[in-house]
Amino acid sequence: MSETVLEPHAKEPLDTDVPDGELAKRLAATWGTGGGVIGALSTVDHKIIGRRYILTGFFFLILGGLAAVAMRASSWRSPTILSSGRTSTISSSPCTARR
Repeated sequence: MSETVLEPHAKEPLDTDVPDGELAKRLAATWGTGGGVIGALSTVDHKIIGRRYILTGFFFLILGGLAAVAMRASSWRSPTILSSGRTSTISSSPCTARR
């Protein structure tokens, strides 16, 4: 039986074909975090994304706590802090809130 020799396809570039300094520059350009707000929001670094999740969670925790304090204060001591319309605006979703 005769063996068939397959022609290799065109050689694809490998990272071992690139010098270390050039490889580091290419990887930094591809996966690095850019500067400014756009760079911070479009990063793929898991540590920065995790910090963003934590900060967002604390922000909404504090925002919800302040809304709860405002509603509690308006119903407990002085009903003039928040009118009934403003209380319903705070407690409803932003899409259905009427001002």
